[in-house]
Amino acid sequence: MKPQERARKYLAWYWVEMYREAKQAMDPIPASWIADIDRHYAVIKSQFEYKDKKGQTRMAKQWYEPEAHSIFDLFKEVRLERQYEEGYKPLSGIEHSDPMAFFAMVGQGERKGNERKLEVQSDLFVPHYLRNAFQYFADIFRICNKTIALVDGKKLEEVVSAGMKFHEQDMRVRGIPSG
Repeated sequence: MKPQERARKYLAWYWVEMYREAKQAMDPIPASWIADIDRHYAVIKSQFEYKDKKGQTRMAKQWYEPEAHSIFDLFKEVRLERQYEEGYKPLSGIEHSDPMAFFAMVGQGERKGNERKLEVQSDLFVPHYLRNAFQYFADIFRICNKTIALVDGKKLEEVVSAGMKFHEQDMRVRGIPSG
């Protein structure tokens, strides 16, 4: 819904974050950088200001506010709640280092209607979770890097390969099957 407007807001949010970071930075930031950040922030700031119930002007805390209160609200707007629960939420959990996200993605828990009961049998799965998280984000970064080359593709593959080899060696040393 409103893809151009949402895309502009999402990209403009970069300057809100840069502004916030610059104001909280512990290390000195060159004055020319601060001036550039302030200039960009002044241009986009109004996109994120809104009036609260008391008529006070507020600044959004997230790029999608005040139209939505959460990412889930965005999914609900376009009737993609299932995709949120089965795709976005587990990947977000991985990004935020929530080991339970891994279990939600692969768990063979008991199902009753739309509910799933998961049981964590052991923390032995955590290394596998971390491996999967590394692989998922390596895949995502590869796709992004093809669109906007942020790093040399060959170097990226070397880093990913080194990470996977490290995991395999660590599992072998521990006597844990890595597959």
